[in-house]
Amino acid sequence: MSYLRPTFFDAESGRASVGRAAVISTLRTAVGGAREMARYTTITPSMSEAVLQHLRDSFFADEPLNKAVGLCERGQPHAALERLCSATMLDGLSIAVVEGDTVLGVALNGIL
Repeated sequence: MSYLRPTFFDAESGRASVGRAAVISTLRTAVGGAREMARYTTITPSMSEAVLQHLRDSFFADEPLNKAVGLCERGQPHAALERLCSATMLDGLSIAVVEGDTVLGVALNGIL
């Protein structure tokens, strides 16, 4: 089932790689000339607050339906959205890309 094993393209080497769900791949980013590593990892319960803060800062206010109805403000909590996201993270299928202690992005996946 290839949809469970995402393929990532490494622009530096020109090769594609297939990884596992828990730690899928590494992504190299250039920051101020230094090379730092970002990694993809399954979201654990201990990461949930950092993931929710990332969603407050980077997603909730800009999601098209939320934005259309003025549901929430950037950086502010929204109880219903956070409950839904927290329940989804508990399914153990969600992935985050992190660099150090910073969450750079998330893909929340749950069981219906």
